[in-house]
Amino acid sequence: LIPRLAAIFEVTADTLLATTESVEERWQTYIRVLQEAAAMEDADKAAGILRDISLSARDFKDQFFGDLYGAMKRYAFMENPQIAEQLRHIAESFIKYGSQHRDFLVQTLSEWVEDDEFESFLDTYASHENLTHLSLRLHRYRMRKGHRKELVELEQRNLFGKIMDICLANHTWHIPCGTSSAYSAEYIRYQTTFCLDLLHRFNCVTPDPAHPVSGNGEIDIFIEARLSLGLQLAAVLAYDNDREGMYTALEDTVFLVEKIASLGEIMDEEMVQRRFREREDKSHAGLLRELPNITCTSPAMQGFIGGVSHQWAVWRFPEKTEYHNYTMIYLPQTGSTIRYDFLYRHLSGIYTAGYTTWFNPFRKEERFQVLLERVRACTRIRPLEE
Repeated sequence: LIPRLAAIFEVTADTLLATTESVEERWQTYIRVLQEAAAMEDADKAAGILRDISLSARDFKDQFFGDLYGAMKRYAFMENPQIAEQLRHIAESFIKYGSQHRDFLVQTLSEWVEDDEFESFLDTYASHENLTHLSLRLHRYRMRKGHRKELVELEQRNLFGKIMDICLANHTWHIPCGTSSAYSAEYIRYQTTFCLDLLHRFNCVTPDPAHPVSGNGEIDIFIEARLSLGLQLAAVLAYDNDREGMYTALEDTVFLVEKIASLGEIMDEEMVQRRFREREDKSHAGLLRELPNITCTSPAMQGFIGGVSHQWAVWRFPEKTEYHNYTMIYLPQTGSTIRYDFLYRHLSGIYTAGYTTWFNPFRKEERFQVLLERVRACTRIRPLEE
């Protein structure tokens, strides 16, 4: 009754008994008795021991939960409903009382949650640090011995997300206000060359000197990152007064814009909804089969396919409101948006902050104006009333 009384009065069992036995010693006693129950395959006794541990969760919250696994050793024994219920309750209680092993406990719980409860579990426990929605799904699938094809897709999505996070982590690469242009240029140069080198190496591409951004003159699933990095690379080269290098980077970047913009038609909301209603296969795979596809050359991403779709959207500026087309890049269970106008606004001088000003000495050159108009041609616009 001691653990139950301690729980009722919200004190530790040590306080209730004024015992000199340490928490660690009591924990090891429970582990030893649990080992004996598991050896005899006595599920009732094991469940009773786990119930007592659960009632003393406030005491044991910082003990390693994996010790309970080690004591029983056999997953078949642990899958007994009454044992599984107690293990889950212990993990939840340890988290509630602020265990120092929270990440491990959340991962463990992700294996046991029923399918119809899993989305709610993610909303409760997933975070943007170590335990993202995707990483918990991946861990759950691995531990549940999912089909290889589906497991590979999850791993590929996880890998894609991590690479894009590195390449587009604006807050991570943030330059403090008030720094000199020289420092900013050097910092952006390191960021850009590192990220482009990562993309080239990951995709097993030795970059052609004429294609420092794309690597090979082709679009791939990393198009969003490449356009942003291409603009930064051109800006740094402009700062260095490397005219040819700047134009080479811009040519490659604009070429990617034109190539992605040429895939498919622009759809309004009504067209999107109609296509969805008429599609026999309404799954994500069904959508990808209908759209122009993009892939990449990385062996690790074999079979990872994205679909390209252009849609109208309303953009509001201080001077006017109008429709702009924007491109959706659909990937397995994910989506990202590419706005061509961001490139145009940086190159044209409409946006005048930060590294954009490094283009100023070249803006009036005919070669620069030609590239600017090529980008402008990809940003199709129509008046709002249409």
